Formats: sequence, C-alpha cells, structure tokens
Amino acid sequence: MKFVPHKYQEHAIQRILDTPFIALLLEMGLGKTVSTLSAVDLLLNDYFEAERVLVIAPLRVADDTWAREIDKWDHLKHLRISKVLGSVALRRKALKAEADVYVINRENVEWLVSELGKQVEFRYSHYRRAV
Repeated sequence: MKFVPHKYQEHAIQRILDTPFIALLLEMGLGKTVSTLSAVDLLLNDYFEAERVLVIAPLRVADDTWAREIDKWDHLKHLRISKVLGSVALRRKALKAEADVYVINRENVEWLVSELGKQVEFRYSHYRRAV
C-alpha cells in the first residue's frame, strides 16, 4: 500500500529525525508505527545515522504490529525485521539474524542487557543539527 502521510504524520517523522530523544504520543490508529518506521528507514538508509534499530514494545505489539506494518507499506517492504521473542535459544538466534529492526518485548529487556553486556550493538549517532 502506498503511504501518503497526513500533515501530523509528516510532522511526527520530521520531529523523530530532528530530536535525539522523543516520545511519539498519538491516539491508537493514528499511525505511530508507520511514522516511526518511516523515520527509521530514513535514519538507516538516507542519513546513515543508525545501523540497527531496537524497538521495545508490549509482547503482542512486538510479535505482530511492527512486522505487519513493514509488510503493509510499499516504502518499508525492504526493511528486515527480527523478532527477539520466545525461548532464550530463539531470542539468541534472532539477535544474530541480519536485520534492520529488532523487536523485543518489555519483559525481556533485562535479559537483553545481561546477554549483551557492554557490547550493546544498537547505537544512534545524531549529528545533524538544524541550520
């Protein structure tokens, strides 16, 4: 499906790009995920400010929503997603997978930190500044 963002989604995408730390607070169904993924795509493939993106979400959202949104929108279909969910063995395999976006549920964040230790591989370089 072709993504034609509403003005508020364009604004949300630009704010994500311009702001190192941001919370995107929109009502359910207003396109938080597609807006965020659109910004992530730009950060990965246009601005080269990210290499791997970690998404922390409630279990149901982590398991379903992010992958479904990538599959739904034409401009995002090239993004590779890895769900860091399930047993320890499955989570470890998912972390080793070649992907752009890694999705984990909130309950497994403590495990992720203990698993990766100081070798956290999810970094964001935010060097662009408005002129």
